[in-house]
Amino acid sequence: MAYIPKNKIITNLYTNTKELAYKDTGEIYVGNYWKSYDGKIYTGKNPNDTPSRELINIEPSEEEKNPLLTLNQIAFNTNNKEINKNLITQYSKIKNINLNDIEKQIVPKHQYPKPTEDDYKLGVFDRYFLYKINEPIFLEVDEKLFKAVEGKDKKYYTTPYIQFLISWTLEGDKSEVYNINKRIIELTEKRINRRGLKEFLKFDYTKFWLPK
Repeated sequence: MAYIPKNKIITNLYTNTKELAYKDTGEIYVGNYWKSYDGKIYTGKNPNDTPSRELINIEPSEEEKNPLLTLNQIAFNTNNKEINKNLITQYSKIKNINLNDIEKQIVPKHQYPKPTEDDYKLGVFDRYFLYKINEPIFLEVDEKLFKAVEGKDKKYYTTPYIQFLISWTLEGDKSEVYNINKRIIELTEKRINRRGLKEFLKFDYTKFWLPK
């Protein structure tokens, strides 16, 4: 292994809590390890402790306590499907997660909203959206599914999504409606710290607008 400055690594770490596994086999690792500046983890007390093998972390961080999200992250650690399967099976056993229950959950799908007569009388209506955390994917859904995700309804596969809603203007001069909705979308992208909502809506800022 090439020389790495000492200020770029953390050495003499140890694990015995089934938090690490060999990247190439998926087997649980117990023993000394060290971390490189790029976040990668290797066996041994330091780079000179050879042979050195790369490890992956199969335990959730403090920010990732949700077990379903962690299963997704394990799957993205390697392109080897057999290793993925092995890691996920081991992790589910450690955390007592029933994979059959997960497979039965309903995956949210895109739904097309339709303003009601009352919405047109009010001049605005709420549009409900989901954004997939681990992929740049937007979904528009109805209020029922939105609340199911918000409430972590176990019937639905809700873990990898964040949800947000926007108030969509329906009534007024067409150019005015266009500008109001365009501004709302721009502000929403900043609020949720995600780009691509404008493209997802195909820049159609007068959708559902009806001339009087």
